Amino acid sequence: MGIIDTLSSGFRAVSRRLWLMTIPVLLDLYLWLGPKLSIRPAIERTVELFRAIIETTPGTAGAGTDSAAMAELMLETLRDTVGRLNLFALLAWGRLGVPSVGGIGMIPDDAKWVVEISEYWQVLLLQLVILAVGLLVACLYLGSLANYVRGGNLRLLLLLRRVPIYWLHMAVIFVPLSILLIFALSIAMLLGPLSVFIGVGILWLMLFLSFVPQAVTLAEHNPLLALWSSFAIVRLNFWPTIGIVVLTNLISTGLGLIWNQVLLGSPIGTLVAILANAYVGTGLTLALFIFYRDRVLMLRQRLEQQRSV
Repeated sequence: MGIIDTLSSGFRAVSRRLWLMTIPVLLDLYLWLGPKLSIRPAIERTVELFRAIIETTPGTAGAGTDSAAMAELMLETLRDTVGRLNLFALLAWGRLGVPSVGGIGMIPDDAKWVVEISEYWQVLLLQLVILAVGLLVACLYLGSLANYVRGGNLRLLLLLRRVPIYWLHMAVIFVPLSILLIFALSIAMLLGPLSVFIGVGILWLMLFLSFVPQAVTLAEHNPLLALWSSFAIVRLNFWPTIGIVVLTNLISTGLGLIWNQVLLGSPIGTLVAILANAYVGTGLTLALFIFYRDRVLMLRQRLEQQRSV
């Protein structure tokens, strides 16, 4: 199937099996109505630390008014943005295909159930724990989609037994990859204009790893085979892959802006945004599964034809 047909197949599948969007809906409802985890006290400590460093550093006392005002603006922006984020939003692994809008907004000032974290080690530890739990939720979600694309009925007990294996394989792949990306971005900050080459390299790498979640959950490959499978599918279907990856990202990003600007301002709008985003996001993720499945079948047919010759 072409790209449009593949996307249509994904949305038709969601329309026939609305239960496929259960996990994204439940996740967003938790992020919206559940407790909030705020790192505002830790951010305020960081802001005060930077202010103290600026005031005590030789030469900064006589700095220009514009530089001082810019530094103060950056610190206030850090406090008003990062300081108001809900740390539980890390539960949503959007880059793996889990649609979520519940963690987009800031923690409202009138929020009643907010747990504040002030120690840096607590922030780091909770980030790691929340990311690990979020990856487990993502594996459960992706595993359920893979089971549907595979053509089988949902067998919950079997899926629950496979989810820890998916989680381990995903962690083995994405933890080193995350460390590599952080290191690359740190180097890029020192290169100035040359950092564009590192940015292009990162985008290129992410493109060739686009189907790792499908390889792990649908084909049930181990980490090395999953990397090879994703690389092979992208290499042999380069332009179709570019098309479906760009199109799915444009749709999800564009609709995310719509949800944030139009619907998330009221309770009814938020509920509509959660349901609509789960439907669209699940359809797009299913389209990637279908694309991967079809291309794997095509690759197997080519190999069988070559062997027969």
